[in-house]
Amino acid sequence: MQVSDTPFYWELDTKSSDIDSHRRISITRYSTVVPFDFNNILSTFSNNILKRNDDFGCIGINEYNDSNIHVMMAKVHKNGFKSPKFNELDAFLSVDNFRIKVISATIHIDHFSDENSRLNLLVFNKGNIGKNRLFATYRRLFDISSLEQMKFDERVVRELCFEKFSDRLYEINIDSTNCPDYGVQTVDYKSNNTVIIKEAEKINEIKEKKEIKITGFKSFIISKCDDLKENYNVKFSIDSVSGTIVLEFPKLSWSDSETKNEKEIENDFYNYARKIYNEIINVSGIKILDTAQKDLALWVPNDYEW
Repeated sequence: MQVSDTPFYWELDTKSSDIDSHRRISITRYSTVVPFDFNNILSTFSNNILKRNDDFGCIGINEYNDSNIHVMMAKVHKNGFKSPKFNELDAFLSVDNFRIKVISATIHIDHFSDENSRLNLLVFNKGNIGKNRLFATYRRLFDISSLEQMKFDERVVRELCFEKFSDRLYEINIDSTNCPDYGVQTVDYKSNNTVIIKEAEKINEIKEKKEIKITGFKSFIISKCDDLKENYNVKFSIDSVSGTIVLEFPKLSWSDSETKNEKEIENDFYNYARKIYNEIINVSGIKILDTAQKDLALWVPNDYEW
């Protein structure tokens, strides 16, 4: 059936409907035992662009300085709906069923080399694409039998919490198994129910007692981007056990939204997220993307969904 045979008026929407909306995105790093081969990664994705009958695949590739490949992948969903059909007198004749394919979610993956020249992935996910689907794709394309999720070193999380973001903490998460007296109800140490008062006695005790394990915290960072009209306050949370950083974006206003299509702005958004990620884990002027994270147990395809 051709588009002209349907009872619908089709109009290309040149403006995005959701690029300025609030978004919550998780960022997690994985390591592999596969050598980082820039040309192989680039050619593999170039030869496996999303096809008509695929439900998941690559829709965008960007390369940076022969050291990083950024890939956008999309999940395709079939939507079904019914429409009345009319005769030449505009009287009801029958009901027609239609199905249309739409992109229901996107996920972005940065491919880069670790200190041992192995392929690492930094995955940006809005939560709509499961881990199993991503795993199956890399197993099929690169024969990767397992991905190894990374986590942050607790010492680094502690430094970020009590040094870099000490004056803008919303929450502090503590492993109270070995320090039961320090299961902090952070709301008791907040000023006007906003950020934690860092001078509070119990907060200072937690800071001084190195044996108290900090499993994560929630804070915010003010970040700018050339493609945005202003600086934004972006909330984030760090989970040292899973190695995940979750960013919570306010409504964003892009300076060139009238001249760029939605895919281009989508790329700008993820580049902005990567910039914020790097800014968060930058300690004492040194990026700790590699050294701040260490191995977490191997996961298998059926463990869980993001």
